[in-house]
Parts: sequence; structure tokens; C-alpha cells
Amino acid sequence: MPVCVLRQIQCVLCRAAFYLCKSCYRGHRYCSPQCGLEARKACVRAANKRYRESEEGRGDNRDRVRDFRARKSAPVADVM
Repeated sequence: MPVCVLRQIQCVLCRAAFYLCKSCYRGHRYCSPQCGLEARKACVRAANKRYRESEEGRGDNRDRVRDFRARKSAPVADVM
């Protein structure tokens, strides 16, 4: 009778313990897709913050605000 050996893994996000058999384990770090999604969102937020604080990010924001203000103050064309 074959024996299935399970690995106990701790979720990186919520610290919950979960188990996978040796053949199914592929470097899993999260107990559920929901934890994986939350971790991904946090990673993307951190990357966006780093970009916004960089010289290039501040320049892009300056240009975006400048364009917005120019569009806002431009006269509206009368279409008929």
C-alpha cells in the first residue's frame, strides 16, 4: 500500500499551516489563491510607491498634472 508523505507549509501572508503531498509541492508560499492575490496586490502597491517617489515618477506625475490642467482650462468646442 503506497504511503503519501505530506509537507507542512506555513502561509507567508496569514501564517496558517497547510499541507501538500510531495509530488504536488512546487514552491507554494500561500495557503489559498486569496492569500496569493492579496500578497500580489501588496507587492504591486509597493512597486508603484517606489516608482512615484523616484525622479522619473515625479516627472511623469508633473507632466500628467500639467496636461490635465491644460485640458481643463481649454475652451470647449461647440459641436453642431
